[in-house]
Amino acid sequence: MSPHRSAAVSPASVPKRQRAVAHSKAVRLRLLPSYVDPEKDESLLSWTFRLAGNLGVSLNVFARRILGIEWTLSDSSDSVWWAYPSPWILARLAAKTDLRLAQLKHMTFADCSPKFREDDARERFSGRFQTHTPGRRRVTRLAVCVQCLDDSKTPYLPLPWMLGWLAVCPTHQTVLLVRCSQCKRKIQIPSFNDPSSFNPGTCTHCRQRLIGAPVPARFGPVELQTKLLQGKRSGRTELMGAELTWRQTVTVLDLLVNLFWTATSFEERGRFAAEFADAFPPIGHAEMSPYHSRYGGLCMLSWLLSDWDLGGRGCQVARELLSRWLAGSQPQASRFAGIKTRIASSALDTLWDTPETHLRSILVAACGDAHSVSFARSPVFYS
Repeated sequence: MSPHRSAAVSPASVPKRQRAVAHSKAVRLRLLPSYVDPEKDESLLSWTFRLAGNLGVSLNVFARRILGIEWTLSDSSDSVWWAYPSPWILARLAAKTDLRLAQLKHMTFADCSPKFREDDARERFSGRFQTHTPGRRRVTRLAVCVQCLDDSKTPYLPLPWMLGWLAVCPTHQTVLLVRCSQCKRKIQIPSFNDPSSFNPGTCTHCRQRLIGAPVPARFGPVELQTKLLQGKRSGRTELMGAELTWRQTVTVLDLLVNLFWTATSFEERGRFAAEFADAFPPIGHAEMSPYHSRYGGLCMLSWLLSDWDLGGRGCQVARELLSRWLAGSQPQASRFAGIKTRIASSALDTLWDTPETHLRSILVAACGDAHSVSFARSPVFYS
């Protein structure tokens, strides 16, 4: 054979022609060795749990080694990257999974009102929330709809369930389950270090399936929760006959809760609680205590705020509590509600009716014209 003659080419070394991708998700599978379809309204936390389980790793490993997110377990329920992710986290997820950014943002609260005073923490509007230290609030617990979990072919956690004050299923209008009916312990998400498959329909304590007879919710809590969900999404809420920003909404609800528990005497508080219990008697498995349960807290607020113009008994109590605060006699409630109080002056008076600081005048109007004059020189707060 001539040294100048080219050697025969081995068939194995001939590059093969690339065939067309047979499945639309085949490209995505090359980015990560697994792919998970997001369910309707699924939260990013639920989706990443399922994706990490398919990869055979824990959520902690997935977040740190695959996404490069540095976080501590103590941050787990404090609305970290799966609730309010930074743009680079969404971009990293999009690059790894080939999902569109709009899909990923839809699984978070990125397009909702910004987080304000831990507005999504568990049992957020209960009386006990203000008395617990921040460290105690970081244990992520859930309230689930058993019917939603049973009806879904793939059990997952919808995004609204990530709000710690959600107490009623938006789909079935039933009270969400907060305790396992088998072991009686509160439901919580799996360990972030557990690489096993994600199944929110199973209790993480006793490993039994979550079951419970559906308990229809009362109209008042359903109506209030609907308003709060809309307010969280749009930034505007209709309460007390006025339109409030989301920050003002959280401030008003915090103020009412704290005034009820701190601005009343023991005897007076007992009388009000008895009147509330008459209006909202215990039902089924629902935890009705307004002090340490999410549904009870929502019921209490709906009792204080519903039918404001008609002047029901709950509204009368709310007006009395707000009147005491507007008179400047409850500074402790201001601190609990995160309201910065200052001595009123002619220079500060002009700030009361600016777009973001006119909540005081709204409360004066909500309590009635008879109170406007006596409250004219009370402390000023900024919403």
